[in-house]
Amino acid sequence: VHMDGARIFNASVESGVPVKEYADTADDITFCLSKGLGCPAFSILSSTKEFIKKAKRCRKLLGGGMRQIGIFAAAGIYALEHNIARLKEDHEHREAISNALSETGWANIVISSTNMIFFTSPYPAQSIVTAFRNKGVLFLEDGGMCRIVTSLNNNDEDVAETIEIIKSMEESEFV
Repeated sequence: VHMDGARIFNASVESGVPVKEYADTADDITFCLSKGLGCPAFSILSSTKEFIKKAKRCRKLLGGGMRQIGIFAAAGIYALEHNIARLKEDHEHREAISNALSETGWANIVISSTNMIFFTSPYPAQSIVTAFRNKGVLFLEDGGMCRIVTSLNNNDEDVAETIEIIKSMEESEFV
């Protein structure tokens, strides 16, 4: 059984369940060093020595690999040592933004967990995204929903400003 652990550290911080407990339920796991942890790129594959040996061979056969990646390795080590504990801040920022959206008459929260918010609206998602972009707040339309992700790139001031923009939005801006 493979586990796609792209956001496993967010899940662990949110739930209080150690990453090892999640990982122990699978034969192998990948986890991302960039999503939430701030590394510029790369994921880690973890499994048995035999599986990793096969994975390295497959990577080589498919032309994967990079040279001189020490700088990325250093960024990955830094991310693992410094940025896991601070994920709680991202979750707090998500909660504050989610609460502000919930108080509007136009946002219906579908999912608000870890560092992600998905919401629908009677207005087209793309028009909401555009209205917010015009005020300097960037997020995406994803399958007819609006998707907001908080990260280490967002500080308390950014979140406070976003909340003020949410509160000041007029529904007429979405049409």
